[in-house]
Amino acid sequence: MNVNVIKHFWESNRNVILEKSLKNCHVEGVDSLFLSDTPEARIRMFFAHETHPLWKNDIDHSNETLSVAFHSHHCDLELEGCLGTVKNIIGMICDNEETAHNILDEYIHVSHINTGKGGFVYTDRNFQIDVIDEAYVFAGENMILKANELHTVHIKKGKEAAWLVYEGKDDPDYNPACYSNDDLTKFDTSNLYKKESEEYWKNILKRTFNEF
Repeated sequence: MNVNVIKHFWESNRNVILEKSLKNCHVEGVDSLFLSDTPEARIRMFFAHETHPLWKNDIDHSNETLSVAFHSHHCDLELEGCLGTVKNIIGMICDNEETAHNILDEYIHVSHINTGKGGFVYTDRNFQIDVIDEAYVFAGENMILKANELHTVHIKKGKEAAWLVYEGKDDPDYNPACYSNDDLTKFDTSNLYKKESEEYWKNILKRTFNEF
């Protein structure tokens, strides 16, 4: 997206941005900047600080506990890279005894953004999640993520990154299940979903777009 369009959102949607943008969105060190709240055409920008834990999510090449569970979305998404490199790791529920690994517990996610009090409910089930694709999004490039695709996000440790998310129409078959090797019933949200000042968000945009 052209930086002039970002400037337009900043000037015309300032109240929406300050009201709906969230510091530490889903995990600490990752912010969600809400640029446009048009139904079925919402635009957000995620910004991962150097302290982000997204480096833990390269599940086929790491023994780490996932910082973001494999999950689907309530709508189709288009992602556009703005800064750094983002790797989308696409997973699928499989049943292959020969490659049995990545056995993850299933949870139902209750969205903090939609309800104001998020959390996870364990379903007492687990599944094998196989990685079927790893798609990189570089600055200036785009990719489509279907609503029903399971994914998590990986960014290298200590690296900043930013990407835009364009939301489409709601999927009537949306399933809020997600899959993790962590006990998400104990997931601490006390330091998540915080409001920040106008200066804070303006600085995020300046760090992402040199011309801002």
